[in-house]
This record gives sequence, structure tokens and C-alpha cells, in this order.
Amino acid sequence: MILEPVVRVLNELERDGWIGRYAIAGAMGIMYYTEPALTYDLDIVTTLPTSTAGLVDLSSLYDHLTNDLGFTIDREHVLIADVPVQFLPAYDALVAEALEQAVEIRIGDATSRVLRYEHLLTILVETGRPKDLAKLEMALESRPPEKDVLSAILVRHGLLERWTSLRGGKAP
Repeated sequence: MILEPVVRVLNELERDGWIGRYAIAGAMGIMYYTEPALTYDLDIVTTLPTSTAGLVDLSSLYDHLTNDLGFTIDREHVLIADVPVQFLPAYDALVAEALEQAVEIRIGDATSRVLRYEHLLTILVETGRPKDLAKLEMALESRPPEKDVLSAILVRHGLLERWTSLRGGKAP
């Protein structure tokens, strides 16, 4: 998966106000810190426009991407440079904090952001789906987190007990 052209489009979308601050999340975000794993898409966490009812509204963004920029939609993804990209809102306090604290990275000649490793791990615990828990175990086998940082995030978002339970009583 070649990401530099995708990052260039994302940077233009942010610069032009179609999306707010964004960062790479999900499996691709974890791969920035650990060994490569199979993933289908690129998850982008961002602030997105909302409707008058307060619901996230992707219609103007998707219209711009398809009608103005010529990209195609495939289910919940936009194919940008043949990469399926999913735009996800910063849907709760944990993800909003992760987005705010995302770190800048270089992808080829472009700059982007990726969520901190410890935030990515905490989000996996929060979602708790079987596939996320498998990703958590694979990530931890590949690279240990900064324990103090992870513990503080888990405590701040009420997930320390859940972490300990999922990890067989092991503290971060």
C-alpha cells in the first residue's frame, strides 16, 4: 500500500477545511510502531462536520471526493490512490485526546500524523471486539508500550480495570 499520495490528499482536505485535524489510526497506525500485519484499509480519525441535529455528516466530504476529485466510494470507504480510506469521527473523549496528541510523521516527502501507540492500544481495549483484542496481543508481542503513559491514559478514561481483566490480571 503506497500511502504518500493518500497523505497528500488528506493534507489538502485538512488545509481546505473539508476535514479537521486528522491522524492515522487502526491497524495502519499500529503498524507504524510494530511489525507489519495484514490490513484492508486506512482508518483516519478526524473532526468532521455535523448536521443541524448534531450527527456526523459525511455527505459534503464524499460529494467533494467523488464529484470534484474523481475518487470512488466502496461501501464505507473512499478509494484514494487505490487505498480504501475510512473517515472516522473523534467519537469520544479518548479518541479526541488521541487525535489532539497525535504525533507528526513523514511518509515519503509528505507529513502526516499517527495516534500515539499507547492511545491505539487503549482504543483496542475500549472497543473490545475479538479482532481488536487479537491486534492488541500481536502489538504487545511486537513492542511494549511506555507503561507510565499507557497507565495514565487507561486511568483517565476508566479502562484500567478492563485492561487488567483482558490481560489476565497483568497491569500495564
